[in-house]
Amino acid sequence: MTSYYKPFNQTLFNQHDAISRNIVSNYFKSIGIHLIDNPDVYGIDLITPNYSIGVEVEHNLFWTSNLNRSYINVFKRKGKYFINKAYQSCIVFLDSPLKTMLILNGEHIINAINSNNHTNTPLLNHNNGETEMDSVYRIDINLGKYIKL
Repeated sequence: MTSYYKPFNQTLFNQHDAISRNIVSNYFKSIGIHLIDNPDVYGIDLITPNYSIGVEVEHNLFWTSNLNRSYINVFKRKGKYFINKAYQSCIVFLDSPLKTMLILNGEHIINAINSNNHTNTPLLNHNNGETEMDSVYRIDINLGKYIKL
């Protein structure tokens, strides 16, 4: 199957990255895990100072209330943050109003990668307002843990 990747959107990054990282970092701090921005700007978003835990952050602008589906999409391009890494990992999805998080253990993404369980799905391109394809892993949403902020 051909894989599709939507282009990086600097405007969305500038609007959402810092606040999303801050919310996730503060949550982990509240449970005794200190996270810092990964010095590798091409790596996973947040990491412990000793590189034992890595956290990828995703602000989902289309998640405005309860997720009424059985799966969560993890962009295939994010798989590189989870496979063959020395650190424990997870991905944290934030809803659009920044009131709920869904934490998904990186092992579930590794399992999807190993089974080559990906699909192509139409997604809105915020650069031009058109719909285009992107490759995602569909992960059972019940494998995640919801946290109210």
